[in-house]
Amino acid sequence: MRSLIQSEARRAFFSAVVAFIIWGSWALIAHWDYAIWVKVKAGVTQGMSSFTFTYIGTIMLERLFRVGKTPLTQVLISGLGTFGIVLSSVLVIHTLAGTPEMLLTIAPSMTVSFFYCLSYAAALRKLDNMQLQTS
Repeated sequence: MRSLIQSEARRAFFSAVVAFIIWGSWALIAHWDYAIWVKVKAGVTQGMSSFTFTYIGTIMLERLFRVGKTPLTQVLISGLGTFGIVLSSVLVIHTLAGTPEMLLTIAPSMTVSFFYCLSYAAALRKLDNMQLQTS
C-alpha cells in the first residue's frame, strides 16, 4: 500500500480505473430506456472520459499543487484549477458525442469530481507534511 501512495503515476492510474467503472456504469444506467447502442455509447463515452480525465487530472493536480506558495494556495490552485479544466472538457466531449441526457450523465460525476479534486489536494498537503517530518 505504501508504494501505491508514493507513486504519482500509480495514484493516478488506480483513481482512473475506479472512475471508469463507476461513471461508465452510471451513464449506462442513466440511459437505460434508450436503445442498447445509445446506452453502450454513453457508458463507453463517460467511462473513457472519466478514466482519461481522472488520470490526466490527477497528474495535473499534482503538478499544479507545486505551483502554490502556501498550503492554502496549493490546495485551491490545484483543486479548483483541475476541476475547472475537467468540467469544461467533459462538457465538450459529451456535446460532440451527442449524449442525450448530458446533465443526468455528468452531474453526479462532476459533483464527486469537485470534492475529489479538493480532497486529493488536501491529501497531497498531508502527504507533503508527512514527508517533511520523516526527512
